[in-house]
Amino acid sequence: EPLNGLFLTGDTAQKIYTKDFDLPQVGLGPGNRINRSILKNYRNSRQILEAAHLLLESYANEATAKHEGITVLKPEYAQRDGARPFACETNNPLKAAWSLAGEWLASGYPGFSVCIATANPDVISVRDIRDGAPAGINTSRLTGDYQMRTDVVVVSDIYNIKGFEFSLIIIVGMGAGEFPPKGVPAGEVWREALRLYVAMTRGRDEVCL
Repeated sequence: EPLNGLFLTGDTAQKIYTKDFDLPQVGLGPGNRINRSILKNYRNSRQILEAAHLLLESYANEATAKHEGITVLKPEYAQRDGARPFACETNNPLKAAWSLAGEWLASGYPGFSVCIATANPDVISVRDIRDGAPAGINTSRLTGDYQMRTDVVVVSDIYNIKGFEFSLIIIVGMGAGEFPPKGVPAGEVWREALRLYVAMTRGRDEVCL
């Protein structure tokens, strides 16, 4: 109702943490609310969103998703094309990541538009990424005011990147046996896929794994 009503908004496909979220239990069952779905995506290029959505379709099966209160909606892609997300295999992921970031910066993009994130901090830590930065490139851990320093490349893990966005995101720690991290139960692999989906959709223009 207009008086004392609640407006709730969000993307349930980005529900990456295990939390109790039961609307009927608090008196907000289907008969007590109006649902509207916004399908149009304006942040990501069509190519990034297509790849990320394929990840959801492969791992967040409908039965599991519904049990967790997740609705996977087929998005309406923005009419904006870009580079296709790509995965590269390398013996030195940090050197490769910083090489790509350096090319991005050299082409005129500001530092804060680039993020290098680790999918497995136990294998490649945020500190490892920062220590691997070439001379002359400033880095900072991801914080809420990262856009205040335009010359700084942002470094994070994929567990804390939700809610932010960058022109380019490079995700390391994705090697064989590194992701999903060891010890993740088979029944929880889909949740790691959701985290990767969130990380990929932080990239507006380009994504590299």
